[in-house]
Amino acid sequence: MRGAIGREPGELLVSLTPTRQVRPRAPDPRRARKGAILGGARGRHHDRRRRSRRSCCRPRGRRGRRRVPHERLASLHRTPQHRTRILATRRALDRSRDVAHGFRTCGTYGKTVRPVLSVRGTRLGPEEPAVRSARRALLRVRLPRRRCPRPRGSRGRGAVMNVKTVTRRFVTLTFTRWFATGLSIPVLVLLGRERGLSLATIGALMTVYSVTTLVLELPTGGLADVMGRRPLLMTASAVTAAATLVVASAVSTWVWAVGLAGLGLARALDSGPLQAWFVDAAREIEPKASVRLGLSRSSMAAALGIGAGALASGALVTFSPLPHHGAAFIALSTPLLMSAIFAATNAVLAALWLTEHRNAYTSSVRAILTNVPITLRRGTVLVAQHRPLRRIFALTAALGTAVASIELLAPGHFSRLFDSASDAAGPYSLLVTAAFAGSSVGSGLAPLATRLLKKPTRVIAAAGVGAALTLPFIASASLAVACVAFVAFYLILDIGGPLVDEITHDAVSSSERATVLSMRSMALQAAAAIVSVSMGALSTVTSITVSLSVAGAILSVGALAMRRYPTPERNQLSTSSNAGATCASGTKSTPVSLR
Repeated sequence: MRGAIGREPGELLVSLTPTRQVRPRAPDPRRARKGAILGGARGRHHDRRRRSRRSCCRPRGRRGRRRVPHERLASLHRTPQHRTRILATRRALDRSRDVAHGFRTCGTYGKTVRPVLSVRGTRLGPEEPAVRSARRALLRVRLPRRRCPRPRGSRGRGAVMNVKTVTRRFVTLTFTRWFATGLSIPVLVLLGRERGLSLATIGALMTVYSVTTLVLELPTGGLADVMGRRPLLMTASAVTAAATLVVASAVSTWVWAVGLAGLGLARALDSGPLQAWFVDAAREIEPKASVRLGLSRSSMAAALGIGAGALASGALVTFSPLPHHGAAFIALSTPLLMSAIFAATNAVLAALWLTEHRNAYTSSVRAILTNVPITLRRGTVLVAQHRPLRRIFALTAALGTAVASIELLAPGHFSRLFDSASDAAGPYSLLVTAAFAGSSVGSGLAPLATRLLKKPTRVIAAAGVGAALTLPFIASASLAVACVAFVAFYLILDIGGPLVDEITHDAVSSSERATVLSMRSMALQAAAAIVSVSMGALSTVTSITVSLSVAGAILSVGALAMRRYPTPERNQLSTSSNAGATCASGTKSTPVSLR
């Protein structure tokens, strides 16, 4: 089999003999007319020199025939559609052993192409068997769709992700996770009161939740940095679903304690991995990518999820077919049942969407037991030795004090304003929806506020002080004033929320990210545990106004601590090889240095 140039003008017959390249013809005005040849393959030898079939058609060390490079042939044509059609045609024709072919234009230059067939230098007629087999092969051609290759070593389904895809998945998972929480927020205290629990008992049970989260925050954060974010998020969602079902059916105090301890475990498991996954995935795709917009949208999604869940909670209680009293599951339990369903859905979405490199984390028990204490020690050193992180943690504790005070005292206050607990479920859910809608608006205003005040730390301090000023008005005897103050607190406070997350991520490296986030959550839960005991007792001795005023003062002090926060472009903490420990990604940990 050999290369041959056809005898007829304008016809090119290209055999499948050994070829070096596909190159275009020299520029010639005649080539643009109908029937002109766009390109072809030339053998190393002249086409009149005969070579043996074995030496020409069988490259050394590999069976089969040598093919004309498809990519070079496709590069001669201008549009992706032409290149795709040429490659598909070429692959189809190569299936026939004795068919050689070139390509010829039909009509104007570059519009369409059709194959020219030959066998051993002889042009084939339309009824030749080789032509018929090649045409049958062409009928089976499926033009390839454009697909992005998956990253090497990635898990999960889907194509290679860009920052927009990572952000979209992060925001969606955040919404579903907090929608499940929003379903339970308006009715949890009311359900306890309906079961016969006093406000002090409910506060003590909330302490069980906070202490469980506090104790397990740091170990679970270290697990996320060692094992990976995906398995911990799936486990957290499954535990949330089970614990929510326990709380929904709880009648006695100890069953309530078991259910709230399970919710505390789930909160400890998912406090940092999702956000850490987002920041790591986004900066792996674009190392200099700003995560401010993604974190702001995530805060908006969390607020909208809680608000939508609270709104749906009121509707579920109103239209629930369950009895109001005297059963394991009553009308106030309906939102918790739906919350368990959404928690299970979140576990499925995390399993499908979160992609991680297989080699970035370890799964052996021995490696986990070795690396988790190292990661915990490194995270503790980061927080203890560096003033910027200490300021962030002080602010986090102040935020936990304020939010826990509202979550403990506001439902009972509004139930008195609405006359009864059962009647307060619907209106209070609307109020919580409005509050978290304001929180979503505040999160969206974070980039604008940063442009106006020039520094994110100024925005954080101003937002904290402004939110603290609204706290005493929530205890007002006027329903309108209390509602406006309640919504204003969440709107103003969440202007600084995404900015606190951003400076925290900028202050740590990837190998300690989930650990530091878990330590932040631990500071939040520690403050909440103290508040659950002290604020309930303080409100009983004094009043709700005094308790909320104390919480506002603590929030103001924590917010003002951020005024002198150092704000370089990137406060990155790294570790050095002198520590002699191996981190989750396989690198050696080093002494911490603030850059």
